[in-house]
Amino acid sequence: MPKIHKLSREEAQKIAAGEVVERPASVVKELVENSIDADATSITVTIEDGGKKLIACHDDGCGMDPIDARLCLEEHATSKIQKLDDLFALHTFGFRGEALSSLVAVSDLILTTKDAYHAEGLRLTVQNSTLVQKEVVANKTGTLIEVKNLFKTVPVRLKFLKKNDTEQRHIAQLFDALFLAHPGIHAKLIVDGTITKNYPATKTLQQRAEQILMHKAHNPLITLAYTNKGVAIEGAISNHQTYRFDKSAIYLFVNRRWVKNIGLTRAVLRAYTVLPKDKYPIVSLHITLDPAVIDVNIHPRKEEVAFADSFAVEHVITTAIKEALEKELSATLAPAISPIIAPQSWKPVAFTVAHDHAETWPNKTTFSMPTQKIHTQPLTSHDLATQLPLHSDVSQPALTEKKEPSITILGQLDATYIIAQTQEGLTIIDQHAAHERILYEQFAARFGTIDTVQLLFPEIIHLAAADYELIIRYQELLAHHGMLADPFGAQQIRVTALPVFAKHISAQEIINSLVATIHEMPPKADAHQFLTNALRAQMACKAAVKAGDVLTTLQMEQLLRDLHKAPHKLTCPHGRPTYWTITIAELEKKFQRTV
Repeated sequence: MPKIHKLSREEAQKIAAGEVVERPASVVKELVENSIDADATSITVTIEDGGKKLIACHDDGCGMDPIDARLCLEEHATSKIQKLDDLFALHTFGFRGEALSSLVAVSDLILTTKDAYHAEGLRLTVQNSTLVQKEVVANKTGTLIEVKNLFKTVPVRLKFLKKNDTEQRHIAQLFDALFLAHPGIHAKLIVDGTITKNYPATKTLQQRAEQILMHKAHNPLITLAYTNKGVAIEGAISNHQTYRFDKSAIYLFVNRRWVKNIGLTRAVLRAYTVLPKDKYPIVSLHITLDPAVIDVNIHPRKEEVAFADSFAVEHVITTAIKEALEKELSATLAPAISPIIAPQSWKPVAFTVAHDHAETWPNKTTFSMPTQKIHTQPLTSHDLATQLPLHSDVSQPALTEKKEPSITILGQLDATYIIAQTQEGLTIIDQHAAHERILYEQFAARFGTIDTVQLLFPEIIHLAAADYELIIRYQELLAHHGMLADPFGAQQIRVTALPVFAKHISAQEIINSLVATIHEMPPKADAHQFLTNALRAQMACKAAVKAGDVLTTLQMEQLLRDLHKAPHKLTCPHGRPTYWTITIAELEKKFQRTV
């Protein structure tokens, strides 16, 4: 007896529908995308009982004539493609026929529609995949589709749906995503009779992002626009101080289609190098490129996407976000810096914060308010005047322009952090991390022409045989960074000069660190670039001001000026943040000035 048999049309259709209709949110996606393709300017989605009882989508789009209305419920009916090749040049979203034929197989469906060329509309009622009623109705141009009793024909699917709150949450996130990409549409979401989302049309993607996502961010979103290698990036992102505890606020779009792609998400996160562990930014990123170099049909619900050159796209994304974050930081650390000049009768004031009880905190913190010169005692670790040169004439006032100050230096905290008032609020700069970044970029900019200082007594360094051979191999690399080293007997090198910024550094430390870096170098890395970056980072770290170095007001001012000019100023070369801002809004919340 034959074991193979052909499924009935009805059962085959139910199985096929399962690939498209996973849960109520899948239905919302198909219906809304069809409405978008119909050039709707207003779309209202209504759900009841988590979408199990009712999912309705009402639009003011172009509508359908009676013939199209009947055909759209059939299998493989579509207005979007004529042949297979058309799938690789899509500029639209839904496949109206495919979606509706799937829904007809697993629910009851009522379609009401009218186009601009007919005086009356048409209503079709389908139950159990059968057209049970066809009637002419008065209707405005547009379409209303009502999906009732979802999964009535496949009750096993119904059992796997989550609680109403969970399904509504999926629908709400999808709703936000769909309309983040289409700012010109007025969108409403009605849940069990209550309007839960109402997004009037906006003119730009950035305005839409602020409208939908601002309630999730305590700082304003950063807008960005960037184009490179045929990839255009546009959108709005949070700064590195605003984050969430999951990835639910990362929205990525390719040619206005919301997609899920691990590579794209990683590209976004690579740009946020200073976010705390397991924290994620708020992002609405729109990627536009030639449809011919992407494939949106690798997933039945078109939720994933593949690229012909994914590496190039990811690189553009990371670069675009990094540049936007850098630009935002540059605006915060603007050149118009004004140190507080205290009245002449003031003196530096120090106070210690302690508990209300008799005992003091284990690590007490001292905060100094500056006068024209905060401190006059020698620096604690090395000659800071050399480490942090003042490019302006220190005998003259630091600021001669009469501008509204963008940043006001308040002083040092624990001889480690520069405290300043900015337009956003209270900004705290890690003086070591900031100076590291400044020196690193100076090493990069002056590659091969770094000012050196001859050592009065050359430093002789002994090395193991293998390490000696490695260092000699990279002798020229050291010279380009201002460190002159040459062979000096068996397994010894002699260091005769150091960069002027690093004259207080032990040459032995630099050489030992370089040897360790060579041993740790990945097998396929570009050796020259890898070691160049590592050497610059190490020398910058060793030469930079340290935690515990007391700075004058002018030195703090110069550091902030140099940081403002430096590229990639958000972090030090090792990835640590250079600054942190506590916004006025956050302070007001902490002090219960706002609810």
